Amino acid sequence: MRPASFLLTALPLLAAAPARCELKLTATADLRFGTLVPGEGPGSLVLEPDGKAALNGVYASSGRPRGPAVLHLEGGPANRPFTVEFPASTLVPWGKASLELDRCQAELRTPVTGLVFDGDGRAELRVGATLKLPTQAGPGELPRTPVAFRVVCDGVAATSFFHLEGRIMLPLRARETESLDFGSLFIPEHDTTVVLDPVTGDRSVRGGNGAVLAGRSWAAGRFELDGDPLEKVSIRLPGTARRQFLRNPAGDAIEILQFTTAPPGGLVLDGGGKGRVKVGATLLLKKGQAPGRYAGFYEVVFAYP
Repeated sequence: MRPASFLLTALPLLAAAPARCELKLTATADLRFGTLVPGEGPGSLVLEPDGKAALNGVYASSGRPRGPAVLHLEGGPANRPFTVEFPASTLVPWGKASLELDRCQAELRTPVTGLVFDGDGRAELRVGATLKLPTQAGPGELPRTPVAFRVVCDGVAATSFFHLEGRIMLPLRARETESLDFGSLFIPEHDTTVVLDPVTGDRSVRGGNGAVLAGRSWAAGRFELDGDPLEKVSIRLPGTARRQFLRNPAGDAIEILQFTTAPPGGLVLDGGGKGRVKVGATLLLKKGQAPGRYAGFYEVVFAYP
């Protein structure tokens, strides 16, 4: 009988190597701050990744849309976490000063906790940030400044960038140069409405006996505006929901029925950023109205749309 023999060889145990990231990064939308109108001091706009905005010492106009940057990632391992790194801050040259972009933060567009690639190794991010404006920031288009970011997954990193964009406008200022004044009126025998036309500056009577106008001195209200050249400005007058009155020292009242403007509703500032608005009104003069000097105030709001 021959002895049995055999060769026992240890074979290496093979295992699948973990998938490596081969990231491709693309910015499909830039960080848009829209149109900003600075206040008297420094201000900031906090734009969240979900598009919500918080304003501090600065105003926003609806002249152009704002929204977060959108980043598209692909080439990552399925269902693996990753991180996104941003610079601590980015300075944007602006005249003799600088605007500052900081506190960049990213979140997935889908409602998932943390930053994780999906089953196809893809992810779409929204990025928000805070834009800080110095005191009396001048007007103009923001330079299309690149903001770098880096994505890290399993020790592999890839870098790309998106841009920020927006516009800063001159603040809008209004100054009353003429008070709205109905002049002298007689006490009517019947209820009468008196109209002060802002276009012509003339007074007229509706209803009543027509013999209530007196004196030679009256005026439509006048305002002068200063703002960004060739920009639209809206005009908001007191509404009829809140009744407006003129009163004399004894507390007697004359009701103002409505206000009107010339031009009506709004205007476009000229090439020098100037504009003029006249304000008229209609008041109700009651039969047996108590005599006296009547006065009051009204609010008119001028704003960029």
